Amino acid sequence: MKFRRLPPLALAGAALALLAGCAAHIFPEYNPAGRNIAGQMLYSSRKRTFVGDFTVRQSPTDFALDVNKGPVQLILMREQDESLVRIEALNHTWQGNPRHFVPPQVRNWVALRDVFNGKTPEGAKVSAVPGQLSVEFPNGEHFIFHIVSGNNG
Repeated sequence: MKFRRLPPLALAGAALALLAGCAAHIFPEYNPAGRNIAGQMLYSSRKRTFVGDFTVRQSPTDFALDVNKGPVQLILMREQDESLVRIEALNHTWQGNPRHFVPPQVRNWVALRDVFNGKTPEGAKVSAVPGQLSVEFPNGEHFIFHIVSGNNG
């Protein structure tokens, strides 16, 4: 039996296909003992405003935020152990360690984990009343969460 050598491009393609499958498993399964919160969210900044349905799932080690407008996913955010964050938003993705660097475009989104844990990010104004959580950041970004359901796991 004679073996042929695969061209380097074919090897690279096969390696990418294998690694792509691994990337989907960076974040562990969600901890079912966590807390779930859902409702509607209003986001506004100097450049855009939108309303969407949101779901937050959090535990001591995990944080997940999904924002949808009907069947369209607007934002997907996952954080694991405060050392790995992934944000996907309409054809843009950032992933990294927030202890080292967070791009300015997503910095306030990453800070929402603290907000949902009852903390106030530096420079932000947070107000919480039953059924509503509001956060205003110094750069003009404003989040208002109208909570329609929630549980503590």
